[in-house]
Order: sequence, then C-alpha cells, then structure tokens
Amino acid sequence: MIQIEKNKLYLVTGGGGFLGQPLVKHILSEGARVRIIGRDEGTLVMMKERHPNIEIHPGDISDEFEVRQSMKDVNGVFHLAASKHVGLAETFVRENIKSNTIGSLNIYEQSLKQDLDFIVAISTDKAAQVVGVYGATKLCSDKISLFFILSDFFSITSKKVKKLFLGRLRPQLRGY
Repeated sequence: MIQIEKNKLYLVTGGGGFLGQPLVKHILSEGARVRIIGRDEGTLVMMKERHPNIEIHPGDISDEFEVRQSMKDVNGVFHLAASKHVGLAETFVRENIKSNTIGSLNIYEQSLKQDLDFIVAISTDKAAQVVGVYGATKLCSDKISLFFILSDFFSITSKKVKKLFLGRLRPQLRGY
C-alpha cells in the first residue's frame, strides 16, 4: 500500500490525463505537494488553474533532461504518461516508442539516482496480447521495469520500489 505523506512532493507523469487528474486531486487532499510533467501546455495551465498549489513542468518524458528536472527533490513518482491512442500508434510509431518505451526508461533510470519512497507505473491490457504498436511499446515498458527489478538495480534505492513493481508485474514473473 502506498502512503501519501503530508508535505512530501510527488511527481505525476501524465498528471493531466483521465487517470492523472483524479490522482492529483487525491494527493493534494492528503496534504502533499504535486508536480506534473506533460507535453500539453493547455492541460498543464488548466490543471494549474484548478489546483493553484501544484507545480507544472512543460516537457516530454522522452527527454532525459526534462525528466531529470521534473524529478528533482520528489519523494515518489506516479508514472502514468503514455501515448495511448491505438489507431494513431500505427501511424506515428516513433512518437509511441519515444513516450511509452524511451520515456519510461528515462523515468526508471533517473529513479536510480534518487532515494525515492516509491515509484508506481501503470500498464495496459494491450501489453498482454500484443497485436499493434501501442501494445508493443507498453510491453517493452513493462519488460524494462521488470529488467530493473530482476537485475537488482533498484536495490540501491528504496526497497519499496521493488515491492511495488513486483505487485504490478506479478503475472509477467511466471516465465522467469
């Protein structure tokens, strides 16, 4: 179980999305601070207007510098950002790879350099039986997080990270 602690700072990637918006509201209701990173400046501004106390960071998680900047001083990460339109993924393959695979890799690698309380990432049912680009990029993201767990990279950071990832990826561990 994740404990949101008062006055701590949490990064929500994809904080303006359909899952991110209620999560941001919940974190704030617990007395914690929130930073969101996203590409859609209109959504970032809208979120800032709704929640004046949040920090917004215009940027793309596929950019290592932007990830490093957005993760400064955070205590935990909720990684929800993704290019998720299945139809567009087939046409704009590179953008899906950048957001869903490279972006996730950037988040995990930056996590190694910080002492986070936790990192939580979400996946999709499209990664279970891959039939297109979107599912493939999310499967790659899942495999990358699994790689970090199984290779004990996260043992140099918080043990909570490992526990949370394992809870999320348990069905994929059957083959290992």
